[in-house]
Amino acid sequence: MYINFDNKIVKKAIEYKKRFATVSFTSALAICVAATAIAAADTSFTMSTVNAAEESGFGTSEGSFKDGEAETFALVKSLGEINEEKKQAALDALNAEALRIEGETASVIIEGETLRVAKAGKVQWNYTGMAKEDDGTWHYFASGLEDGAHEGLESESGKLYYFEDGEVVAYTGATADYNGLHYMEDGEEVKDFSGIAEDEDGTLWYFENGAVDTEYSDTLTDEDDNVTVIENGVVTDQYNIAEREAEEAAAAAAAVAHLRASVLPRAYTFYGVPYVSGGSTPAGFDCSGFTQYVYGLFGYDLPRSSIAQRSAGYSVGVNTLANAEPGDLIAFLGTNHVGIYIGGGRVLNAASINNACVRESPLSAFSGGYDVRRIIG
Repeated sequence: MYINFDNKIVKKAIEYKKRFATVSFTSALAICVAATAIAAADTSFTMSTVNAAEESGFGTSEGSFKDGEAETFALVKSLGEINEEKKQAALDALNAEALRIEGETASVIIEGETLRVAKAGKVQWNYTGMAKEDDGTWHYFASGLEDGAHEGLESESGKLYYFEDGEVVAYTGATADYNGLHYMEDGEEVKDFSGIAEDEDGTLWYFENGAVDTEYSDTLTDEDDNVTVIENGVVTDQYNIAEREAEEAAAAAAAVAHLRASVLPRAYTFYGVPYVSGGSTPAGFDCSGFTQYVYGLFGYDLPRSSIAQRSAGYSVGVNTLANAEPGDLIAFLGTNHVGIYIGGGRVLNAASINNACVRESPLSAFSGGYDVRRIIG
């Protein structure tokens, strides 16, 4: 028999041997081990351990000991007897506790600081499964001992429970096992649940009477115009019709505003191109040729003449810039001229006089009034 002793115990035995020359080292070691075990109430020193030690060298009769070894061994042996008594007392107490558990429902009982399971009045030493404490707390056991790391779904009396770290947790939502998807509320299955539930990965599932049909697809609208889109049992979209329309309108307006704002940077790339009567290319522009070319780059087809462009798009103000936005078309009513509004009461236009080219001009330079035409949006 080989026993691994703590180094501190060995050192104590050496010190004890030095103090009492007539005591053998074996006796000193035994005394220190016994004293340490007594102090720690170490139940590992059972009679079987003592008997094995006796057979391996302590001897079987008082005559085989020297220098007090018999007394030392008696101390060790009495320690083993004390521990056997403690173990038997603990076992008796556990069996008594088990007697109060009636029926086949597994219940938690306590052995010192260890949880055990009992049912039908007996301790279940190799029990695997769920068991409940008197206060309603569920635990999971494997081979008779609590499994504090157990996770997943477990069934008891036809109902599923959600375990984490060996205990039922208050999880609410969808979860799955090999039988399919289930809805849990505060850690317990709700078999008649109908509605939408989110699983651990964030996926939304549509339940009807506690089950998900993975082949079911539909678009459902309630009385408040709330829409739920379901594809193969998975909720792929949820929205309110009015809110969605408002969101789409806002997004469309933002896209239009962005496109309109893109007109000017593109138009300015032609700054300084010379004015050419009848011109409609970057080699030379007249006023309507310039505006037709720039808006055409964004997919808007304007008429070729300045008079015809007075009807392009729609009006957002005559002789007022209150609703004007950079990128709008300005059609001058008294001079048969057009340009692109850049803000601040100015236009970018192909001017035919005073440095005839594509350049900026103030609206005040043109008489006869103007119409602000919205081309984009």
